[in-house]
Amino acid sequence: MSCVGNELVKDAAKIPKEKENPDSQPFKEHKRAMLARLKSLVQHSNSLLSS
Repeated sequence: MSCVGNELVKDAAKIPKEKENPDSQPFKEHKRAMLARLKSLVQHSNSLLSS
């Protein structure tokens, strides 16, 4: 669990700063990928808690 959290932190560090260009395509794609990973992480932890 913690290793996944560390990966998220590492990925978050790679996100371009908002002020650089929040509407750039790489920024949007990275944000979407991060949200998808976060969503799957939450679903995974919820399934662990409910079992």
